[in-house]
Amino acid sequence: MHPDLKKFFEQSHLQNRICFLTGQRNFDSLLETARKHKAIQLIVSEMVKERVSANDPQMIQALDIMDKIQGQFLMSVKETFNTLQFPNKNGLASAEFLMMFTGIRKGELRHLEWSDVDLKTRLLHVRPKDTWGPKTENSSRTIPLCDPAVEALKMAWERNEKRKEKSTLVFPGRKGGHLTDIRGGLNGACDRAGVPPIRVHGLRHTFGSQMAMAGADPFAIMKAMGHADIKTTMIYVSLGKSHIREQVERLNQIAIN
Repeated sequence: MHPDLKKFFEQSHLQNRICFLTGQRNFDSLLETARKHKAIQLIVSEMVKERVSANDPQMIQALDIMDKIQGQFLMSVKETFNTLQFPNKNGLASAEFLMMFTGIRKGELRHLEWSDVDLKTRLLHVRPKDTWGPKTENSSRTIPLCDPAVEALKMAWERNEKRKEKSTLVFPGRKGGHLTDIRGGLNGACDRAGVPPIRVHGLRHTFGSQMAMAGADPFAIMKAMGHADIKTTMIYVSLGKSHIREQVERLNQIAIN
């Protein structure tokens, strides 16, 4: 872990928050998970150099492990660090936070219009447009907005109000059209936080993981994320079970006389 990031999280109240979000028992466990992520990243990098096929079973397994660590661990670290240390430094922070706290896909984010957002009822609608449609039939959905998601949208609204030409898009590109890529903003945020680059899709994984660890039932996660198959949702439910076990095992520290 980057020295500045480690020093930042050595503050006790931040340790408690990040350990809770990631399901880690303590800060040492968090650092160990960071080392595991670095190791799996190196393994994947070497496999790519050796031109191992993306369909190779070992490559699939390695990428799956990396995705799970990123979803459950790294994004929570980034969320805490960026929210407290760099809340508004990057122009795309609100887009990142919205993906993290609603689970919407990249394509859904690019085509999201203000007519799809209702801040009064705290609802976000993913629905077809004239030139674009959601990934599957199940992808058309209505997502309730939590506080961080609402704040992300308010940030986007304030930014839109400052534009010379207002846009119907929530996150327009620099020239007013559809946003082409948010990796630049995400990579910049990771650099500032001192964590390895994270795939944009990892933000969506974080949403599913956090819902599962908060105790949401599989059907609710499936509907919120727009999954076409419950089998996909069950991946996040498995993460939730692991989190529950770790939380229960904390009771082992209670002395019984």
